[in-house]
Amino acid sequence: MSWNDEYNVGVAMIDQQHKKLFALIDKLDECLGGQVQKSDIATVVSSLVRYMQAHLLTEERLMLRHGYQDYEQHKQEHDAFTRSVLQFDLRSSEPSMAKDLHDFLIAWWKNHILVTDKRYSPFFARKGIR
Repeated sequence: MSWNDEYNVGVAMIDQQHKKLFALIDKLDECLGGQVQKSDIATVVSSLVRYMQAHLLTEERLMLRHGYQDYEQHKQEHDAFTRSVLQFDLRSSEPSMAKDLHDFLIAWWKNHILVTDKRYSPFFARKGIR
């Protein structure tokens, strides 16, 4: 999952977190493509899920702090995503679960950033948040 400027939302803190999410998803991909211990897969999945949860909370707090008008809709999307991720057996270190999770995350994050997150870019720019 390669980062490019197309994914920038114009808020440095959020862009940096998105880049880290991409890197963690790439790390999961590396685990799937190599000869690694199943415990390595479980460690990467755990780190990825914790970081995603922290990122979503950061984004939501920023929206609330600045009165983003579409906060509720955005939060509902985050909540639905979290429920979907938790449907995976995250304690499993099976490569098949990790592959399914990897594919889901790539599709979801690309769409979420390029569509949903991009909607708040003009709002935060008007507020002077970069």
